[in-house]
Amino acid sequence: MTKVVLSIAKKEFLDNIRNYWILGFSLLFLVITLLGSYFGSILVGWQDLEGTIETIENTVVRFFIPIIGLMLGYASIVGEIERGSMSSLLSLPVTRDEVILGKFLGLGSVICSTILIGFGIAGIVIAANVPSPNYGAYLIFIGTSMLLGLGFLSISMLLSSIFKSRAAAMGGAIFTWVFFSIIWTFLIVGIAFYLMSDGSKPNMDLFYSIQLINPITAHSLIENTNIPHNVVVSYEHATLSLLLWTIVPLLTATWIFRRKEI
Repeated sequence: MTKVVLSIAKKEFLDNIRNYWILGFSLLFLVITLLGSYFGSILVGWQDLEGTIETIENTVVRFFIPIIGLMLGYASIVGEIERGSMSSLLSLPVTRDEVILGKFLGLGSVICSTILIGFGIAGIVIAANVPSPNYGAYLIFIGTSMLLGLGFLSISMLLSSIFKSRAAAMGGAIFTWVFFSIIWTFLIVGIAFYLMSDGSKPNMDLFYSIQLINPITAHSLIENTNIPHNVVVSYEHATLSLLLWTIVPLLTATWIFRRKEI
């Protein structure tokens, strides 16, 4: 089983290297992070690693990482079914569970490599230009960004296992991004006004707990140092949210793919 899964994962990884996915997005992350660090403050000059995280959180992380996860995974199942290659793959001594796991590991390694290379090189450059850089906070940022990307990859693979055409899966991926990145903001504003509508002190525990439903805002809560200390929601809860968004959709995709007619 291990050899089969690793073979599928290797194929997915190498296919995306040939398509320059890793190189292109790594370069994008590198450039945006360096520009955000140098020009992100009021005065032009290098920010420290923590300041850089705050600058790029609402750009690279909120927009690009979810897009990468969704783009990599939306056609992973249904695309191969449409091409007929899935039938050929399943005619070999391989189970459907192995196919899902292998594809997830391969595509997940693409996301993690992209984030590690782009943010890693940028972090080295920034650390060399600022005094006493906080390596720990930056490493946590890289790790949670990988987890966010894996979460959206898992969601996109679920969409790919549900829909019957590549176009429909793409539409589902686009709606997912729009919902979590744009529509969610309006929902949160509405919830905030509702909690304050009766003039009483708003329930901040409830407010931040609702925020954890969205993997993007869960990631932001991990990096946000402005959360009130009396709020029950913790960084551990936010990390758990990201883990659940990675595991639950993937398990659901596996369950659906087992029963899918090909």
